[in-house]
Amino acid sequence: MNFLAVTLSPGKIQYHHWQLPLSQPLPSASKVWLGIRPEHFALATVEEVGAFPVQVDLVEALGHETGLAVHLIATGETLRVRLPGQQPIRRGDRLYLRPDPQYLHFFDATTGQRLELEP
Repeated sequence: MNFLAVTLSPGKIQYHHWQLPLSQPLPSASKVWLGIRPEHFALATVEEVGAFPVQVDLVEALGHETGLAVHLIATGETLRVRLPGQQPIRRGDRLYLRPDPQYLHFFDATTGQRLELEP
């Protein structure tokens, strides 16, 4: 799982200059770790809400999926990504990715405990 230290505010997740608006209720903690599994990213365009730029460091073509190691342009943090099928992506490419809001996981930044979404 990929982890990013994010800030939650009403209706959105913030990470440096990136924001992802969410309609679902968020945990009450303001400083949390956002967990995103590698398979819960999708290729995006710069215009898509919640998309962020990355640069590809490693491509692993596995036939049924393509594994990537990328780093965030804004911070240099490394993420692992799995995309379905064969993707025409090469080392050094700059892409936009967007996490699937249905599969976000939140953890308390102090205790590491998983935070449940508010009802």
